[in-house]
Amino acid sequence: MTAVELVEKGRSERNAGNLTAAADSYKRAADAFHLAAQPLREAHAIRHSGDILQAAGELTTAQPCYEEALGIYRRHPEVPPLDLANAIAGYARLSEKLNHRQRAVTLWKDALDLYTQCSVQPGIDEARGRLDDLAARS
Repeated sequence: MTAVELVEKGRSERNAGNLTAAADSYKRAADAFHLAAQPLREAHAIRHSGDILQAAGELTTAQPCYEEALGIYRRHPEVPPLDLANAIAGYARLSEKLNHRQRAVTLWKDALDLYTQCSVQPGIDEARGRLDDLAARS
């Protein structure tokens, strides 16, 4: 299967609620994008794998996905700000679930800046709300 076919398979599995199979398909797609020297698509697939693992409650397995995706994005000069914002927001949600409050605050601030730059109101609203909630709990 090609990387694009694996992404489609992952999306289909996710929509069907087969989260383990979906995460695996996205990881296999990321590997294929890596071999094809497509780092932004690789990072995007890895981030989706992290999102799916987080949704499945596999928090410690999801964490390295976000770290790897963010590492790729931050090394790439042409990363779309919205892709970076979405990866940061996913990692911020995970950090909250893992009770890493300070990391979550830092990540949400970064996501808020990027969502504001992109004028993505739902992202702005979520980041502000999460920051307010985190501040209220301290």
